[in-house]
Parts: sequence; C-alpha cells; structure tokens
Amino acid sequence: MLHRLQAGGAGIRDYLIQEVHDAQTPEVQEWMLKTAILDRFCAGLCSELCRPEPGAESTHLGGAEFLDQLRRANLFTIPLDVEGHWFRYHHLFQHQLRNQLREHMTVEAVAGLHLRASAWFGDAGLIDEAIEHALAGGDALRAARLIEESRADEEHIGPWYLPAKWLPRLPERFKRDRPGLSLAQAWMLYA
Repeated sequence: MLHRLQAGGAGIRDYLIQEVHDAQTPEVQEWMLKTAILDRFCAGLCSELCRPEPGAESTHLGGAEFLDQLRRANLFTIPLDVEGHWFRYHHLFQHQLRNQLREHMTVEAVAGLHLRASAWFGDAGLIDEAIEHALAGGDALRAARLIEESRADEEHIGPWYLPAKWLPRLPERFKRDRPGLSLAQAWMLYA
C-alpha cells in the first residue's frame, strides 16, 4: 500500500510540474516559483516580489495580470477573501513549486525573496508576516526591530502574541542586548 501511495505521489508531482507549471510561459513560471514562498499573496505583493533586478530586462507582466492568468488557467489558486484581493496556492501545488524553486535558485536568492516579502508586509502593517519572512531570509536583526516597533506602535499595550510567537526564534544575544526586546518579553510574561 505504501509503495502505491509513493508511486501515486510521484505521479501527482510529475503532473503538477510537467503538465501545469511547465505549460506556462517562462515569465509566469518564474513568477509562480517566486511567489511559492508566500502563504498568501495579492497583486501588489507579487509585483514587488517579482520585480526585475536593477539592470535586468523589464517585464511586461504585473501582479494583477499574473493573478488574472492564474485564475483564468485555474492554476490551483484559491481565493482567500470575497473581494478577490488575497490568494494562496493549493498546498500540494505550493509544495511542488517550492521544490522547483530550490532547484532553480540559490539559497541566497531565495533569502532575498523572503526579505523583499518582509519589507512589503512591514510596509503594509502586516507585522506577523513581515517577521516570518525576515527570519526565513536570515535577517534576525530585522525581525527584532519589527517586534520592537510593533510594541511602540501599539502605545505600550501591543499585541502580546507577537513576542510569544517570535521571541523564542531570535538569538539569545538579541534578547539580552536589545532593551525593546526585553520589554516585549516582559509584556509577554505579564499578558
């Protein structure tokens, strides 16, 4: 039975990559791979994440056009709100895209995508996701600053869940050396 499930899994994986991903234009393929790091995405976030590097050839695809192509082609994209603003990939499809991403991009390039996502989420006030992507991008200092700033922005009340969720993932030296994190940790314990 296990052998059949594993064989079926390989068949699904092959289908998802060969028949779905590889059937898209190279530009859409690249955007799909890059956005696979996201648990949810919108047009603006896709545009930011997939913008060309400085000096690279500009793309004609934008975030809204990319999302339209995903929806029209029914590419395992699930709407998350009634307005049609936020989407996610089906988990199995996202998993396969992430596998492809690891094969096609360096660890440093993927970290750079996470840092772009962190900056976008931070600017949008979505601090939880900004911290998540900062840590995934290897920038614990940015994550620490985001936690400290979220405490300051909440008029010293702050969302208690942010420190509880993220402080354990920060290096001990950050928590010891940064007074803002010490205050966040104290607030977490108090709450």
